[in-house]
Amino acid sequence: MRIGLVADNFVIRSGTGIARYAAELRTGLGAMGCEAVPISVPPSRLPGGSILAHAVQLPWQVIRQGRRTDLIHATSPITAIPFPLLRQAKVVTFHDLISVLYRDGGTSFHARTALPAIFRTVAHAADRIIAVSSQTKEEIVTHLRADPTRITVIPLGVSAEFQPLLRAGHDIPTVGYVGHMKARKRLDILMRAFHLLIHRYPGIGARLAIHGTMDGEYPRLLSLAGELGIRDRTTFHGFADEQSLPEIYRSFDCLVMPSDWEGFGLPILEAQRCGVPVITRSEARIPEEVTRCCVKAASGEEMAEQMARVILDAEFAQRVASEALAYSSRFTWERTVSETIGVYGEILP
Repeated sequence: MRIGLVADNFVIRSGTGIARYAAELRTGLGAMGCEAVPISVPPSRLPGGSILAHAVQLPWQVIRQGRRTDLIHATSPITAIPFPLLRQAKVVTFHDLISVLYRDGGTSFHARTALPAIFRTVAHAADRIIAVSSQTKEEIVTHLRADPTRITVIPLGVSAEFQPLLRAGHDIPTVGYVGHMKARKRLDILMRAFHLLIHRYPGIGARLAIHGTMDGEYPRLLSLAGELGIRDRTTFHGFADEQSLPEIYRSFDCLVMPSDWEGFGLPILEAQRCGVPVITRSEARIPEEVTRCCVKAASGEEMAEQMARVILDAEFAQRVASEALAYSSRFTWERTVSETIGVYGEILP
């Protein structure tokens, strides 16, 4: 079976979940006897380079190289633009519809205008759709009017490197975050909750460690830390590379994911696989199958109290971590790849 695997890139260290998905799929398909032909184009730093790559360069490569494959699998909908022009079997993976449904997500006006039509066209041109969560499947059916019988939910996996080994020694309790600093990640909520934590429980002496690309929101967050008086307790570490992530998670007493919306939320499962309790917002739109073993907080005040409970109540923290470890162990890349090959088999002769 020769699979044309289409992605913006296959470099895990690029910092996106989609890139990691594409890289793990490429490796896993080869390990399971399928020939994966990677199809991508070099990133451009020119003005409008992303539009040119997605609208012209990548589609041309898909059409040209795809002729020699049995099936084309686009690892995101934006890389599936040429699907209506292809005759062979086609699969597309949708990770979320945040870019078109989340109005405060920073997506440009022209992108919000064009993407719904692109996504709808791609969804109807594909022979099968893979959704990374039941939440994403619901969004595709509701907003793109796709046939639910053509959609298969296949969750992402967690690499074997994420294990509950000996936790990194630290004298100061640490509340952690891993991810981008985009507006929808709502790090402002985390920082305000942390401010409440250290003022209500001064004896804890906790620190806040934020690991993520210092993009658009960083200056505002740095200013907020000063306003809240937590600048000396907050460290912005920048991008966390793949090799460092397991040890970073193990340095946390808890991971907090304060996002409004996640298509999947891979850091949640990665932290849980490292034996770290995770706190999320109960009203957040994050797939239930990912947050099932998280500690939920309905407000910033409750988030502060849950942080304190995890740090101060060792029995509670151990119970949460043990349950989450058992559950998160179900999510493996081997499972992701195996179920993906099953989808290929449904449409190939």
